[in-house]
Amino acid sequence: MTQNKRLLPDIYVKDIFCIDYQKLISEGIKLFIFDIDNTLKPYGEKKPPEKVIKLFDQLRNQNVEVSLLSNGRKKRVKEFAEQLDMVALHMSLKPLPIYLTHLMKKHGVGRQDTCMIGDQIFTDVLAGKLAGIKTILVEPIEDTKKVSGKVKRWLEKKILKNIKLKEEV
Repeated sequence: MTQNKRLLPDIYVKDIFCIDYQKLISEGIKLFIFDIDNTLKPYGEKKPPEKVIKLFDQLRNQNVEVSLLSNGRKKRVKEFAEQLDMVALHMSLKPLPIYLTHLMKKHGVGRQDTCMIGDQIFTDVLAGKLAGIKTILVEPIEDTKKVSGKVKRWLEKKILKNIKLKEEV
């Protein structure tokens, strides 16, 4: 059985700290778009972890753009983004790529210059693939408690069974 390439990430890593950002920047990536919940922080946490703040500062010091894209509600996403002093779009309708495209235009970059990073195949990876950009899948920070989330995670494991997790930078 051949898998739909739109569901396969370009890179699969343990977490956002295992990504080789230097390599991606040297390959021309100018905009990193991050999902929030279970990618940057556990669902329900209101503050960005110190490690995330430090990572984003390091990326911005290298003259690359960093944005947030979430299907979460406005208040929660806005509060989180303000603590990081960055652009964030809420209720983004992922996997539809419309808001990814909006962020690329806002930052003045093209598809080849952009990378989407998130913890879900059916939202983050698929949105990135539909937008024609590089995608990185990270393992979720915590297990979901919702039945629908458990079903999605089970399907994701089936899709990822032949993909090796990269853990080194």
